[in-house]
Amino acid sequence: MIRVSVASSALIAAVCGAMLVPTLAAQPYIQGGVGFGEKSTTLYGVGIGADFDASPWGVELNAQTASSAKVGHQSVEQSWVGLSATYRVSDVLMDDMTFKGGLGAASVYQVVTGANYRDKDYLWYLTPNVELNYQMSPQWHVFASYRFFVGTSFDTYSPNAFFMGARFSWPQSAPSLAFIDEHEDMKQFEVGASFNHSGSNAMGLNIS
Repeated sequence: MIRVSVASSALIAAVCGAMLVPTLAAQPYIQGGVGFGEKSTTLYGVGIGADFDASPWGVELNAQTASSAKVGHQSVEQSWVGLSATYRVSDVLMDDMTFKGGLGAASVYQVVTGANYRDKDYLWYLTPNVELNYQMSPQWHVFASYRFFVGTSFDTYSPNAFFMGARFSWPQSAPSLAFIDEHEDMKQFEVGASFNHSGSNAMGLNIS
């Protein structure tokens, strides 16, 4: 009889063999920066995301808020949160430069303040974006992007904006499964992404 113990809570207990795990490996990251929008607004934003190791696809969640804009006799403030799928192409124009495109949905919140009133509203947008980023080190990237907001627009101004910032990424630690037989002989299988000093990612299966 074989007993199975899961050494990492991140791995689903119903894994049928180690071959499923490499497809789930991804490199997570956090990012932040500053942007410039219409009506001379300044934007500040943060985000989290992950680039999948086995494919050029990824996923990203971002949030940004803009400084107050003067529209007629009104003061307008906008902020948004959006979730996007991303696709990247490496070594564009030069080594270590990556083109990334994204497409997702965003909820834009707007507050309009007048002399005797204050209106709040939000709209949903389709939000494509394009980005160029450059890898400064194995962990650090700098990037510049432009994001579009497609859909029914507010009657004040569009949240389209140029954005630039820095991104910190790190490899996901490898989960492991321990298989113990009735003679208490143990074989440990480690499957996942390993990170070496050169900054490259490697997929592997280690048996000891």
